[in-house]
Amino acid sequence: MKLLTQRAFTYRALIRFFAPAVIASAFAAGPASAYSLLDNAPGGRLSMNLVMQALIGDQPISNAMAQWNQAGIGPELDHEFFSAQVAGASGGCGYNQVNEVTSSNTICGLAFGDSTLAVTALWYSAGKVIEVDMLFNSAKRWGSYSGPLVYNGSGMAINDINRIALHELGHAAGLNHPDEAGQSVHSIMNSHVGDTYTLQADDIAGARAIAWHAAESVNAPVCKLTTQPAMIEAGGNSTLMASCTPAATSYSWTNSGFGSTTSAGIVSPAITTTYHLTGYNALGAGNSTSVTVSVAAAQSSPELEIMSVTGPGGASAGGQAALMAEVINRGSSTTAPFRIGFYLSRNGSDGVIDLLVGTCSLAGLMAGQTSLCTGAATIPAGIAGGTYLLRAIVDDTFAVNESDETNNMRMATPDVFIIAAARLPVCTLMASPAVIAAGGSTTLFATCSPAATSYIWTGTGFGASSASGMVAPKQTTSYTVTGINAAGAGSPVNTVVLVTGGAANYADLWWAGSAENGWGLSIQQHGSKLFSALYVYDIAGQPAWYVMPSGDWDGAFTTFTGLLYQPASAPLSSYTPASFVPGAAVGSVTITFTSAATAVLRYTINGITGEKAILLQVFGHGAAPVEFGDMWWGGTTQDGWGISITQQGGVLFGAWYTYG
Repeated sequence: MKLLTQRAFTYRALIRFFAPAVIASAFAAGPASAYSLLDNAPGGRLSMNLVMQALIGDQPISNAMAQWNQAGIGPELDHEFFSAQVAGASGGCGYNQVNEVTSSNTICGLAFGDSTLAVTALWYSAGKVIEVDMLFNSAKRWGSYSGPLVYNGSGMAINDINRIALHELGHAAGLNHPDEAGQSVHSIMNSHVGDTYTLQADDIAGARAIAWHAAESVNAPVCKLTTQPAMIEAGGNSTLMASCTPAATSYSWTNSGFGSTTSAGIVSPAITTTYHLTGYNALGAGNSTSVTVSVAAAQSSPELEIMSVTGPGGASAGGQAALMAEVINRGSSTTAPFRIGFYLSRNGSDGVIDLLVGTCSLAGLMAGQTSLCTGAATIPAGIAGGTYLLRAIVDDTFAVNESDETNNMRMATPDVFIIAAARLPVCTLMASPAVIAAGGSTTLFATCSPAATSYIWTGTGFGASSASGMVAPKQTTSYTVTGINAAGAGSPVNTVVLVTGGAANYADLWWAGSAENGWGLSIQQHGSKLFSALYVYDIAGQPAWYVMPSGDWDGAFTTFTGLLYQPASAPLSSYTPASFVPGAAVGSVTITFTSAATAVLRYTINGITGEKAILLQVFGHGAAPVEFGDMWWGGTTQDGWGISITQQGGVLFGAWYTYG
């Protein structure tokens, strides 16, 4: 048995049919019947697997099959020549003993021509076609309509799936192009696509002249189709069972969705339905039978459908858009209250829902009633700008039990929805006054356009909701604020507060960094006076503390030098002022401040001299509800012990020096 692929005949013929230079809008007059037949015709009826849901749906193909069946194929006028099976997935390319109608962006890996809309592969043996495969180009945009060709705004004809399907099924039955045979007739089978969109007299005459003669085969199976039960309620099931004598090698079903090897299966019709079955022998000959499953009348139920959705075509991120949907209840009973959801989507496939942006609600609709429902879409401020699709879904929360829940979505007009990205706040930061004396304070003000939804401050301790606040820098300091929009974006701006006169304020907690964790220096400052408490460890590893209660600055107010003391007294629990002995100085310390946050500590303690690089120890964060940082003690009656409290934001660090 020799099989010829589509390139042998049909592929070349269909490319000519869809060539862009031969699109015509009318046909020349000619003889009333001048059809052209292919050299090979099918060896029996054609049961076609339909896999067109991804492109435009199976219904247009089924409709085209029904037109050919109504006309009749062959001299015996077979009115059931084509039958449809709904397949879940494509069976692939090449000869596989399955007739198929599907879509693809290639022809089994080969590229479609720029103007090729579809191809039909006819596989044949012994002078008869034994398999038919039809491929529609999924890279093209398709429409479904009747009448003359419709053109888009660019003057290009919109591809109509109906007339193309009629033409391709004509090839499947065995018809060729009459105009390429030198004939001039009105025909859907002409190689020029034009305003003809239904079967013409020449097409019907050609179909009835096709000699496929499947009925000549002997021992065609005679089948009986039964159902159990024969009557069901809406939503119920029934089992179809086929028995054929002699046994059938394959089956062709209608309305059931069963495959060609299936002789029984379960169906669940929504309405009273007649199922048809043809059992075939190995030569393709067979006989048909049918059975009806009756469905008891269902209780009345509502049926909601959106007739139209309108919107402005765009909005800004963070803004609003007025939307409106017209809804009808096509069912036979009144609905419960329900809502309509408006959704934005980046995906062009029906049923892919991304983001709910608005709703509108109705108290219910009576049978046959229509109503306009208006709502406002709130566009999220953080959404990315760009092109989206706008859809509406009626009863998106499933509050109404409808007779059909699959038709509740509709695209808006216009369906494209352009979103402009949220603008970044442009801010200015001012200090009033901008110049202060040492120990003074100033107020920072942030102003942003468009208005910021939150703020990020550095060096202030202000919260995210604060647009202003008071600061008291110890030295000339740069402050930064970033105004943030609802999308979380913004750009920083800064200002400088100039501090003049005297020593800068170095009151804080100082240390040598995490590499020497455990010892440190707390400095309290009143004006230009420093009081420092140094807590360290002695040679034996025991904790010890020293104080530098006073000292002197150099002329530039960058270096401070003073004497160290290690006083003695009674324990805190039994303290008496008479026990306090300041003692003689045990050494000295010189602190050279190299910046507002770094310094060099030079010391001599009990004859041991050294030098350490120190820096501010950062331990606090947040806003300070009240300031407590300073030197605290029990008063003159308990002279000699105290607590040095350092405060950063809302966090306190206390160094408590007392006696054992």
